Parts: sequence; structure tokens; C-alpha cells
Amino acid sequence: MLSRNLHLDFELVCITDNKEGLDSHIRPVIWPSYGLGRARRLQLFDKAQAERDIGKRILQLDLDCVITGDLTPLVNRPDPFVVWESVHNMRWMHSGDTGKLMENTKQEVNPFNSSMILMDAGVLPTLWNDYIMNAEEVETRARKAGHWTALVTDGKAEMIPPGDDDQAVMTLYARPLNPPTWGEADGVYKYKRIKDAPLPDNAKIVFFQGFDARNYAAKSPWIMEHLR
Repeated sequence: MLSRNLHLDFELVCITDNKEGLDSHIRPVIWPSYGLGRARRLQLFDKAQAERDIGKRILQLDLDCVITGDLTPLVNRPDPFVVWESVHNMRWMHSGDTGKLMENTKQEVNPFNSSMILMDAGVLPTLWNDYIMNAEEVETRARKAGHWTALVTDGKAEMIPPGDDDQAVMTLYARPLNPPTWGEADGVYKYKRIKDAPLPDNAKIVFFQGFDARNYAAKSPWIMEHLR
């Protein structure tokens, strides 16, 4: 999908815990887990490690995506940090020492989404060291700032557990930069925002958020047209 839709020179790197079965043109990188869930990807912000294992300029994409259009205009830019700001149905509202998940009715304030990031290595220089030294303290600050995200399954929302909300931590450090973002106007979509509707004319990439896109091919025939 990238070879058809990204007209720039690039090397494809897969950060994984199992390099077996990867195509020969994909370079595997194995990073320690540190007992973390999704938050292990915050190692991207360790400048020395990122430059050594990936490069000085990085486009991070989750695997659970279908690329449907030319990504070049989204990626061919000099900004040191660009991130997807996707619409979240729920957000964490902090109050005193507690808080609760509430419907994001205005859908105006959203944590940045780590499924798609364009960055220079080292752009958030203190993030990884701060996090690995005291993850609980950093996560508490992210929660108090209202960045904590939620998983919604069968209509039920649950707060992502500690050590698993990389988006909240990334947003905490990146929000003060007021970085440029991608959204639906740029052709970056969540599948659940499309569902059974036709693929939007401007769509360039659609994320399935942990689900196998092929499971939805019967309802959305465009999936298999592009997932090849």
C-alpha cells in the first residue's frame, strides 16, 4: 500500500516482538517491552534509539490501516512534528483527585492519536526519559490534563489502564507545541466514523483500531480493493 501511495524514498521498518514471516524488504526492529502495553511505543521519543534503529525522520503508522489514496501531500512537509487528531467519542474529565469518563459531545478537544505521527527523532526530548523513570507520575499529569482516552466496546466505555495509554502521555508533551494535525478534512479517518457509508472521496487512510479490516469487507467492498 505504501509503495503505491507514498511517492517518496523510504525504508519500511517494523517494530515487533516477532520478526518471523516478515517480507525480506521489511527491516525488523525489536525493542524491549518494559512490561508496558501500547505505551512501549513511546520509545519513539528516545532520540538516540530512534535515530539508531529507524532514522532521523519517521512516519509512524499502525498496522491496522488501509491506505486508500496518495499520502505524499500529508508527509512531504518539513514540520518537526505532525500528528493525527482524531475524534473521540469519550474523554476523561478530571475533578479534584478523581474524574470520570464523559461523552465528548462537542468533539472539539481530542487527545492526539499515535496511530499516525510524522516526526523528527528527538522532537519531544524529555518524554521517554520522564516516562520510564516515573510512569505513574507522568500518567497522573496526563489524566489531570484531561487527555486520558477510553476504549468503547459494544457501547460500553472503559478507561485505558495504566501503562497502555500512550496517546495521553504523548498529548501531554505535544500539546504545548500546538503542532499541525491531520483530520478528516485531510483524508484521515477512523473506520467506525464511516461504517457502512461509502468511502469518502477525500479518504487517504482509514484506521480500524485493533480490528482486522477484512472482517468488514462484505459491508465495505473498497477495503479489499486497497488492502493488497
